[in-house]
Amino acid sequence: MRLKTKNRRQRETAAQTISKGIVAEVYSPPRVAETAERLGLSPGMSFDFATHDEAGQPWNFAKKEMSDKANKPLEETKPALLVARPFCCPFSSWMSVTYQKTMTEEVRRKLRETLEHLRFALDLRARQHKRGGLFVFKHLVAATSWGTRMMATM
Repeated sequence: MRLKTKNRRQRETAAQTISKGIVAEVYSPPRVAETAERLGLSPGMSFDFATHDEAGQPWNFAKKEMSDKANKPLEETKPALLVARPFCCPFSSWMSVTYQKTMTEEVRRKLRETLEHLRFALDLRARQHKRGGLFVFKHLVAATSWGTRMMATM
């Protein structure tokens, strides 16, 4: 595993942290965890619409009860590495062109829901950082959501 940083000490510390801990993922089906296991790391939870909670419900983090339910195992397992890929399609540059033509209530609702997902992912990132864990945040470079205040805090 190659970590991108010019500082050798940071690379070594990060590699040691990951090798000792659990790798978990949010907004992703169990791909990263499966890869981590093949590399000899401990796979953690994978939370995605494609995966379900114990009641058979998909993990929809726009709903507070689902985000609270996901927070519990993440706090208990304290993954060394947390990978998050929140939705960015509604914030793509192509969609912003579409929105100029039709900004319906349905589009506004979808944007609000997507912002809730983004807020949840950023909250997880902050908790992970505070714990001293590593975090990968995968989001389109051209996504207009990078211009939001909540992204500026990252």
